Amino acid sequence: MSKKFPRLFSPLQLRSHTLRNRLVFGAHTSNMAVEGLPTERHIAYYAERAMGGAGMIVVEPMPVHAAAVLTRGNFRHADDSVIPHFKKLVQRGGLHAL
Repeated sequence: MSKKFPRLFSPLQLRSHTLRNRLVFGAHTSNMAVEGLPTERHIAYYAERAMGGAGMIVVEPMPVHAAAVLTRGNFRHADDSVIPHFKKLVQRGGLHAL
């Protein structure tokens, strides 16, 4: 694979952060939010993906308006109460926020 994609496993500089490789775990809805907040399940889920070797993990989307809430597991959009939960996810999951 390295001959076909020679840069795939090489580092990539994004502003002040260096990704260890160019593998990206893309955003998708996991439906694990409880009352619109990230949970311990989220922390474990994203920590496992980080251990799997992804250079960057894009967490799931957050609706910007109540009309955009499509599933019961979407994150809260109307207030900043999600911030401490995301901070915990990043810190405990061994991740770095960009």
